[in-house]
Amino acid sequence: DQNKFDELTRKLTDGASRRGVVRGLLGGATAGVATAVGLAAADARKKKKTCKSPKTKCGKKCVDTSKHKKHCGDCKTKCKKHEACVAGTCQTLS
Repeated sequence: DQNKFDELTRKLTDGASRRGVVRGLLGGATAGVATAVGLAAADARKKKKTCKSPKTKCGKKCVDTSKHKKHCGDCKTKCKKHEACVAGTCQTLS
């Protein structure tokens, strides 16, 4: 009932008005929502970073796996010192 609510708010707020308490609660809720929206936007920006064809994202870099010696054919394949990456496969140099 209304009297119990009034009594409870007086005890919890130590003399602050109900409007002040409600403003504080709404302010906290608004800050929480703003933080969540900001984090979601940051995640969306991170996910948008893609590579333009023919490059592939390997770690943080965009590389052409058809000719990149450290990422030949895919991100995990590294050609040996005496090899070159040709059309995505490691080929022995002559």
